[in-house]
Amino acid sequence: MLDLFRAEWKKATGNRLLVGCTVWIFPILGCGALSLFTIILLASSGSRQDFINEPPRWDDIGVGVWGIANFPISRLFLISFAATLFAGEYQYQTLKSVLPGNRRLELIVTKFMAMTAFIVITFVATIFILVIGFGLICLLFGADYPPAVTGSTVAEFLKDLLLNASITFASTLIFAGIAALVSILTRSILFGVMASVFLTLIESFGLILVLALIAAITHLDVITDLYLLTPTYNSGNILQWVNDNSAAPPILEGRATLSLSESVIILGFWIISMVGLSILAFQRQDIQ
Repeated sequence: MLDLFRAEWKKATGNRLLVGCTVWIFPILGCGALSLFTIILLASSGSRQDFINEPPRWDDIGVGVWGIANFPISRLFLISFAATLFAGEYQYQTLKSVLPGNRRLELIVTKFMAMTAFIVITFVATIFILVIGFGLICLLFGADYPPAVTGSTVAEFLKDLLLNASITFASTLIFAGIAALVSILTRSILFGVMASVFLTLIESFGLILVLALIAAITHLDVITDLYLLTPTYNSGNILQWVNDNSAAPPILEGRATLSLSESVIILGFWIISMVGLSILAFQRQDIQ
């Protein structure tokens, strides 16, 4: 399996345009944001003074980077990468040359492992860039950079970082699994990306409006509770419980919310379902 992983890594990194536009774009944008922020501070004395009076916290910056992956626009980049990773073998007609010596299960599991490695590395790199970059900006303008680095603050930061990273990655894995499933079934990168983007936008924005509209027409507020079963709500709800010890608000005020354990179970079900269906579809597919 290690050889398969190396092969997947080499294939992905060999396509510099793909990796640069879908994965490495996050640390690249981080560098761009730091440059733009520095220019603003240099150009505006008011902004510079506000920055000195209320400097950023390095722990909030580090933990907040993982929240970027939960934005719908960020998911589009990651979904595109996942779809290409899984459908690329069909598009470039290399699957027949890969399969004979390797079992299908090992191949698709390796693809999920490679996707995981790319996502983790790119966001860890983004964290380092932003935390160190803002530290240099604070040093340049004579601002503090709280909190003080002690054993307790580092331990608390690592705990929050791992919790937020795990939850965000679980949510990302669900949509990547959808992209993988559609790509495998259609044998097309384009269809995998299009279907996954459509479902992501519907789940993030359209479903809320549709459920609220149906509830308003039928006077059945219970219909809005269906949104509590979505990956977006449950990943956000888990983060809310972890960070604020309270549930994320429902669509309509006064409706039910979910506990931390309930959201963990639902999110786990989505992960197992999407990854499992992708593996099952690939196992049963006729390779021509």
